[in-house]
Amino acid sequence: MSFFLELQKNHSSTPVEKSIINYIINHPNEVIEMTMEDLARETYTSRSTISRFCKKNGYEGFNSLKMQLAIELNLFLKDEMSSSTSLLFEKGDNASSIIDNITSQDTYSIIETVRTNPVEHIEKLADKILNCRHVVFLGVQFSGIIAYDAHLRFSRLGIPCKYFNTECDILTYSYFADPQDVVIIFSYSGKTAVILEAADHIRGKGTFLASVTKNYNNELLEISDLHLYINSIDDPENNLSLSSRIAALCLVDMIYAVLVNKKSDNFYDKLMQTNKLYKKHFGN
Repeated sequence: MSFFLELQKNHSSTPVEKSIINYIINHPNEVIEMTMEDLARETYTSRSTISRFCKKNGYEGFNSLKMQLAIELNLFLKDEMSSSTSLLFEKGDNASSIIDNITSQDTYSIIETVRTNPVEHIEKLADKILNCRHVVFLGVQFSGIIAYDAHLRFSRLGIPCKYFNTECDILTYSYFADPQDVVIIFSYSGKTAVILEAADHIRGKGTFLASVTKNYNNELLEISDLHLYINSIDDPENNLSLSSRIAALCLVDMIYAVLVNKKSDNFYDKLMQTNKLYKKHFGN
């Protein structure tokens, strides 16, 4: 759940702020019903401390923080109560309801993925890509589709790219990873065995490793030099990849656009060249 993870990620929190964080984590349902004075009393702080805490964590005020907390708890309950397939609809639902549910969750996943990932992390990854020998995209199954999409986009900029989506190819590359490469691994669960093994080999070569996973603590996060999150309620255990896939594609678009903007003249020219080539061979 992004709300709680973001609070915990703030390593600059003071002891007083940490006590507020711990209280919110341990009593989320109660906090939703509290006033600012209530939370100040329970955490032995003051209204001004709570107000500063909210602003420091990106919220306009205490009501804004409570609203996000309520959203997160509601999504968590939906996730817990969902069927084993984790579909956003049930047998017998009408088409309009299904479309509304899918659209709402896709939209939420995109917005929350954007909000969860600091701009400076995306800019840092773009800078690394600009100065590497190859950018290498890795992923299996649905994550492999995201890796392939990224490969298509970045290769059209003239950036030397590689893409691997089978376990054998991913492991083979990892054994011979170039320290001057930048590797981006897509793994929604962050705990796929072959991906973790490959990540260990890649880090052992001194190669810069970025990972993209679900927004929760996982083993791949600990191995990576830079980490980006997909904020979705998709269950990483069932492999359906609904809203998480859309959010991941959006994240790739963001990295791509930031990178293009950093060398706009050069990259725009290359895009126009490949557009003409594609139009010639494949039409509009």
